[in-house]
Amino acid sequence: MLDSFMICLNAVFPLVLLVVLGVVLSKTRFLSEEFFNQADKLVFKVVLPVYIFTEVSAKYDSEGVFDLKFVIFCFAGIIGSFLIFSCVTPLFIKNKASCGAFIQSVYRGNYAILGLPLAESFFPANGLAVGALIMPVAIPLFNVLAVIILTVNSGEGETRAKVDVKKMIFDIVTNPLIIAVFAGFLFMHIPMPVLAADFLGRLAKMSTPLALISLGACFRFDSLVSKLKYTIPAVAIRMVVMPIIITAIAIALGMRDVQLLVIFVLFSAPSAVSSYIMAKRMNSDHELAGQIVVLTTVTAAFTIFAGSFLLNLMGYISFV
Repeated sequence: MLDSFMICLNAVFPLVLLVVLGVVLSKTRFLSEEFFNQADKLVFKVVLPVYIFTEVSAKYDSEGVFDLKFVIFCFAGIIGSFLIFSCVTPLFIKNKASCGAFIQSVYRGNYAILGLPLAESFFPANGLAVGALIMPVAIPLFNVLAVIILTVNSGEGETRAKVDVKKMIFDIVTNPLIIAVFAGFLFMHIPMPVLAADFLGRLAKMSTPLALISLGACFRFDSLVSKLKYTIPAVAIRMVVMPIIITAIAIALGMRDVQLLVIFVLFSAPSAVSSYIMAKRMNSDHELAGQIVVLTTVTAAFTIFAGSFLLNLMGYISFV
């Protein structure tokens, strides 16, 4: 299992180092706060949508691997966890900005960046195809639900303002990440000129490093201490509780090998980097969202390894 450990470690640890770099660049004032504000805007509106577009258009291939039961299970898992957290969280977190950031961070994982590489590493033959199969389900769903919960819980203080439904719908249909997914569908079987493909590929490669460096720059240790009552439960739920429950249900329903691994990674991946970006752009508690992303990313190196090791040990996943 040393190979499994190294695959997980090599997938996650570089992400941690990028966050640390952001902390260093900010603390030493090598780059200004204004730079990181502009970087967030660039990530959310340009490079992250380009990354998602290239992933969907180039790697989505359902031929020979489509399984309706598998797709429905992933869809139901995301919707179910979102509804449960949306109903329960307001009972414990009264500040609406923090409430929205918490809910978004615990139901929404960094699957696009971490899930596909892990699936391909563990199952070179068909891992990428199976992993990409749920991207058209997971990415739009993650983002639509995020826009809804952040809109409902937008603003400052504890009073929940009346929701502007028209604005919420507008925010959903104009969300750059959602647009990117559907644009990817349109170009799935359309050959792209080499020049365009190379240009978009280079932009896409900027998304993760730039987002994580900017994330590290916003990290405040004093703020972390004040928000521990939120961050610790969020990390425990995202990285331990939810993966155990969802994976156990998947096993009971007969999911095995690459499908089970994809489900496990989908619900155990660290909180999505874009959750911090969206929280910041939509007047939510972006500090809380950022801290949850940082802590879940660090924790993932251990929890994903432990989970994959146990699933292999129990015979539910056979790595090839």
